[in-house]
Amino acid sequence: QMTGLNIQRHDSYATIRIDKMNGQPDFNNSALPIDWITFEKESGKALTMQMSWMGRLYECGVDGEWYGAEAC
Repeated sequence: QMTGLNIQRHDSYATIRIDKMNGQPDFNNSALPIDWITFEKESGKALTMQMSWMGRLYECGVDGEWYGAEAC
């Protein structure tokens, strides 16, 4: 059960464009992963869903190892 969960979508990436030539997300010419959505159940223990420039999704703990996820 997921009561009390706070979910925040990052406004900069509310819409992600997909490159029609290679099928990869367009992050304005950046190869760095982006924080797409952040989840927080306990204050100060947030997980973020990151997306790589190749479209791979993974979660990591913001400022620490939370809920079994590695730190970002």
